[in-house]
Amino acid sequence: MKLLKSAILFEKIIIPTVFGLLFTSCDIKKSDADPSETFTAVYDNPDMNLALYPVDFVQTGDKGYLVLSVYTDTALSTFPLIKLMKADKSGKMIKELIVENSYCSAVPTLMQQGNALQFTCMDAVNQNIKLLETTEDLSGITEISELNGKYPLYLYAAEDGFVVLSFDRIARTSVVTKYSTGGGQVWQKSLNINEDFKNQVENHLKKGKQFPFFIAPAGSSTTHYMINCFYNYTMTLLFLNASTGNQTGQLNTYQDDAAISAAVYMASNLFSVSRYYMGENYIFPSVTLNLDGLQGADTFEDTRLPELEENASSKMLMTTIHNKEVIVFASETKSNRIVLYFFEKPGGRLMATKSLNSTNPVSVADLIATDDGGLAILAQTYVAGRFPRIAIFKVAAGDIKF
Repeated sequence: MKLLKSAILFEKIIIPTVFGLLFTSCDIKKSDADPSETFTAVYDNPDMNLALYPVDFVQTGDKGYLVLSVYTDTALSTFPLIKLMKADKSGKMIKELIVENSYCSAVPTLMQQGNALQFTCMDAVNQNIKLLETTEDLSGITEISELNGKYPLYLYAAEDGFVVLSFDRIARTSVVTKYSTGGGQVWQKSLNINEDFKNQVENHLKKGKQFPFFIAPAGSSTTHYMINCFYNYTMTLLFLNASTGNQTGQLNTYQDDAAISAAVYMASNLFSVSRYYMGENYIFPSVTLNLDGLQGADTFEDTRLPELEENASSKMLMTTIHNKEVIVFASETKSNRIVLYFFEKPGGRLMATKSLNSTNPVSVADLIATDDGGLAILAQTYVAGRFPRIAIFKVAAGDIKF
């Protein structure tokens, strides 16, 4: 294991006046209730040439938040570098950790390993996949291992190990690799794309056009993994046997202009699924999918969501709120708001909708349930309408009405 050198920055940084405005490193808006229950925190940066992109976050043991992000210099077109940030339970930034620039393009998700957190990224020179580890207090960062392959796209923490989605530009395949808890390879499957998608993948990793790559569990006791990736010329949702990696089913969309944007397994063969197609967004909060067959997303009798931004980023979460099992769907609207839809599990009835106001454009990066029964949303926003920055929106359970 290799111990990495890193730069640690502390709050509070004072930013020079720009266009008559004074920015601080963390702007927090909160209600009259406990400040840890409801807040909006926007994290600025003094360098106006930097664009910051949130990747993933978790709630830590002290009820604070650890955020994985990447950043780019707007004057350059290289792969983005990596930054970690720790905030307290009220959203106040405590510490930042800048990962050395030999590592780049961190991808979702943060994987809990005891009191440590691991994530995948690339070697900045040869694009090999690296597994890095940090602590909840950001006391340091370590390279755990170099995994098989290049161009990592997603990391999923399984009960018996972890699964990595990557891209092989030579063979033109999406690659899914299962590792044991100790890091040994269990199985690996290559999925033919049949077309050169190197430009799309590199553009995605450089934070250009984004594709909703993800891995999620499916089936009772996780008999399958859902893999959203490039396959057979198209962004496709595939079902792989969790034990062997063999492909058993697929849900087709249309080339790279359409995709499943989020999916959650509920029970039996029931799923909640959202998708986009040619800029429009749709949701089906309760649909039957065949884990062992071929289906097309265009057969869904789903609901169009015209209020959402074109090809909106979307996250889904199954959780319990007010003692009721619900599916929460988070996305962004054309009017610069994050919107939350709450659907009854498993019937799919819409129970409530909640909007979180923002004066600037927002894009959802992650959605989690918090230990106080509420929700937290990680998002990208724009300070002064032009500087891409990171934000956390915390929603108290008492502010969710149904």
